[in-house]
Amino acid sequence: MVDLNPAQGLDEDGASHLRSGLFILAVAILVLIAANFYMSGIKTAEGQVTAVVATEGTAANGKQAMLFAPQVTFRLPTGEVVTFVDKAAAASLPQYVVRGGVSVVYEPADPKAARIGDRNWVWINVVVLLSAAAVWFFRGILNMVFEVE
Repeated sequence: MVDLNPAQGLDEDGASHLRSGLFILAVAILVLIAANFYMSGIKTAEGQVTAVVATEGTAANGKQAMLFAPQVTFRLPTGEVVTFVDKAAAASLPQYVVRGGVSVVYEPADPKAARIGDRNWVWINVVVLLSAAAVWFFRGILNMVFEVE
């Protein structure tokens, strides 16, 4: 049990929290490096849902079912128009509105393999890991400051 009385210390080993914080920070840095590498190879564009297509797929319960996937059109910087069906975004009920706007993520080498999504989730992961590292470091510092000999 954690005792928050500063005269007795927060727990027995503040150094273990510092080590944990350092480990989480190292993981966050690795995720940041991987995110930068990933982000350098992809581009984003604004697309428009042109249709909702019925497709065969596996439902959430693991059984074969009729799913509805959005068909999206977007324009490359060169002016070329690309259309794709995002089967990864398919659901048992239509989730997208025809003529609705969506963010598209694609690789310049293969724009037809685009998908609906954005790049913000990568940064959210990094922020969560950095926050966890900060909490463990702070707790470790508090433990060491209030540690009783």
